[in-house]
Amino acid sequence: MVVRASVVDHPALADVMRRMQPDHVLEYAPSGATVEGIYPGAVGRALGGLEGEARRQAEDFARTEAWDLCGLPDLEPAIAALRERLSVNALRDAVQETHLFDDPTQMV
Repeated sequence: MVVRASVVDHPALADVMRRMQPDHVLEYAPSGATVEGIYPGAVGRALGGLEGEARRQAEDFARTEAWDLCGLPDLEPAIAALRERLSVNALRDAVQETHLFDDPTQMV
């Protein structure tokens, strides 16, 4: 199940997730290329006035890396709180997946 970042902290989501009994709760971090596919021009707008080689390099980087969700500073704590409330993927002594990315080799 994928939900919008804006509802992660909503009390009803925890109830739904409890009923579904998920094994993991992960943050999905789309690549810049995915964001560009959904919102054409997003990468260019994010780069502002960069020009020339610097712009080309920044565009390449932005399309292959996780899109920065800096407009949602409370997202990670809200996801961590949801994980904690549901007691999923919260093993303290084990490596755990916390993020889902377009490129599985870059997942954290």
